[in-house]
Amino acid sequence: DYMNWNWNEILDWILSLEEGRYEGYKAILCSSLKEEEICGSDLNHVQKSDIKGWGIKKFQDRTTLWQHIERIIKDNPNDDAAADGTESSGSV
Repeated sequence: DYMNWNWNEILDWILSLEEGRYEGYKAILCSSLKEEEICGSDLNHVQKSDIKGWGIKKFQDRTTLWQHIERIIKDNPNDDAAADGTESSGSV
């Protein structure tokens, strides 16, 4: 479950995407994710500008990584709403 990942597991996930598309960013991503102490639950709050701050300079690489982050959040429904107890239970 990505929510429990540490920064190193996030790095490994990013580097595994699209047959190593982000390998060229390994050093800067390692430094940035570690420095910012990013964890899995933080992915729910990542903005496109954050990805640029991590050192992903090419627009298309940032856009694609953003889409992967959105997909992992969507595919794992234990998001903020579930975590903070605000998810609707359907009862009245």
